[in-house]
Amino acid sequence: MSKKVILMVDNSVEFLATGVEYVRAAGFSVLTAATPDEARQLARRKRIDLAVIDLRLLNDDNPDDATGLFLAAELHPRMKVILNTGFANVKSVLSALRRDDLGEPAADDYIEKANGQDVLIAGIKRLCAAPATPPKPVASRFWQIFRLVLAVLTIIAVIVLVILGISWNNAYAIIVLILTGLQVIWAVVSLLWPKK
Repeated sequence: MSKKVILMVDNSVEFLATGVEYVRAAGFSVLTAATPDEARQLARRKRIDLAVIDLRLLNDDNPDDATGLFLAAELHPRMKVILNTGFANVKSVLSALRRDDLGEPAADDYIEKANGQDVLIAGIKRLCAAPATPPKPVASRFWQIFRLVLAVLTIIAVIVLVILGISWNNAYAIIVLILTGLQVIWAVVSLLWPKK
């Protein structure tokens, strides 16, 4: 069985050097990147099981630098992600672990650098041992967007129908009934077969 590949992304050369030693000693293969662009290129070219990404990748002195968070959200659909930072705060923790509109967090875990390399290694081992979660298929996103468009069209159709009152024609009424019927069917299917 091949070793799990860990991508470490950090703008601190010292932290990368130390981190690489610990992660390799724990039995993993390691790739490193100092910038988001390097990380993206590696993610396109290599098989990576997990990425450890620093929160501030451009400027450690800028409290608004969240480039690591954006990179984590970008890479997370393809691999597991740990957001690792020396500048932890509640806002960044919530941003990393809160689920987005598609139900996905930006990262699987959030570990402070101050906790030490042993905690990071434990987090890497735990996530690498967990079963892989397949990325959400593009089709499910398509259906979410389709449902949203369908709901908007239904609302517009009902509003126009109410404004026109009795003077509407049969074709328009049929369209409103079809759109409403599709919404009802979708709601029933969602209740009977909820997402896991």
